[in-house]
Amino acid sequence: MMNEHSDDRALFGEVLLQVCSRSYEQPLCEQHGSMQASRRHMRRMERILGRRIVGDTYRTERRRIVLSVLIAATILLTCCTVYAHSEDIRAMLRELTATYVYRESHDSSDGMLTEISTVPRIQVYDGGVYFYNGAAVVRFDTQEGEIQYQCNDPSCLHAGTDGCCYEGYYEPSAFIVTEEGILYRQYARTFQGTQSDIVLYRTQDGTLTVLDRQGSQKSGTVTISHSDVLYGKWYFFLQARDEDEDGADLCVIDRSTGVKMVLASYAWGETYSPMFAYADTLYFWHRQSGTIYAAPVDDPLAMEPIASGGWYMTLDTESGAFYALDKEAGTVFRSAAPGETETIPGIDNADYMYMTDGYLYYARVYETVRVPYEYGGDREVTLHEYYRCSHDGQNHELIYREEQQQGAATLCLKDFVVDGNYLYASWHNEDFSNEGKQATVQENDSVVVRVDVETGEVYYLPNG
Repeated sequence: MMNEHSDDRALFGEVLLQVCSRSYEQPLCEQHGSMQASRRHMRRMERILGRRIVGDTYRTERRRIVLSVLIAATILLTCCTVYAHSEDIRAMLRELTATYVYRESHDSSDGMLTEISTVPRIQVYDGGVYFYNGAAVVRFDTQEGEIQYQCNDPSCLHAGTDGCCYEGYYEPSAFIVTEEGILYRQYARTFQGTQSDIVLYRTQDGTLTVLDRQGSQKSGTVTISHSDVLYGKWYFFLQARDEDEDGADLCVIDRSTGVKMVLASYAWGETYSPMFAYADTLYFWHRQSGTIYAAPVDDPLAMEPIASGGWYMTLDTESGAFYALDKEAGTVFRSAAPGETETIPGIDNADYMYMTDGYLYYARVYETVRVPYEYGGDREVTLHEYYRCSHDGQNHELIYREEQQQGAATLCLKDFVVDGNYLYASWHNEDFSNEGKQATVQENDSVVVRVDVETGEVYYLPNG
């Protein structure tokens, strides 16, 4: 314990020395006589700290040290403007010392299986929200409010380059969190073309294993399944054959041995998209007929139709029924047999859904407005309302509404997940004027937002 505190005191002194030396080189009162400059200095200090403390969660004692550094350095940097901006400084200090709030809930999505491509870059797993921050996949501890880098290399800058485990991460594809680590697609440019690998990064020991080397794009061997890979007993993906052949192969990798096998071959037009594996059963979606099939993991060709499918399909493991979105009708339906669907009442104009054990969450379009471009012309902006209701469509509750505001940015959510009392979503700000706007601090530092489903309170998750 003494060594850890000594390290923290050394860190405190080192950061103050760096901050003071930098502020001495560029005096705040001469160069930056504004609160905006102070905030830039604050972000600079955070980056200094970030390079010193990487790889692990910021523990309680360390958070106190870091907070002390930030407060002390803020006072040092703003001493020459303290009288002119005392209210701003007090507001900043209140923001720094704000306590992260987390309320426990018995609701979760443990009993729901959702197709992984539904939310490709944000997932809930084992008490954390995983998301891609623009450079790497990070974990947000929902109870402690802390960012954890999954890379355990203390010298790594977590920038997705220069030897980082996420170097070559293919951003548009999904990543999958398992008990072993994180599964994702990695790209690398070669003289022959672009190499595409499916890799597993094991967070326990920091090793990177190539599960499947799919060759260059010129060979015609590419993944065509929109979900890429599945989690369960094995990892599944649908792979196109060589360019001189017709059709696709359904493949499996035994993750204990790394051996790849072809389970089934299909002709074009008869593609079954693998969804997920559960209780020794594989689930597929036949796009042409909109039918969901199930097959034993040891006999994937023995497929039987079990339900009708749509978009954002979710299996309620307790009832065995599927819930899905009808994009054309804007409704959500329940299906327990092929061709038999039951529309959930009270939902219209929906374009997204997500289910937990206790609720059905959905986003509905309530208005489309035309917004002028800064340099002429206009564009359409779709505004959403976010609701939840019971699985049978009762007790619809409004969680958040995107309002058109003049002179202020509107927080607009994208596809989301829900864990307990909180909805987590990627987001952007929408400006409804043609005056143009500068990016906010939140837009620079956050890609995922948390919305309290009961109070509507918004919290911006830090990128790292």
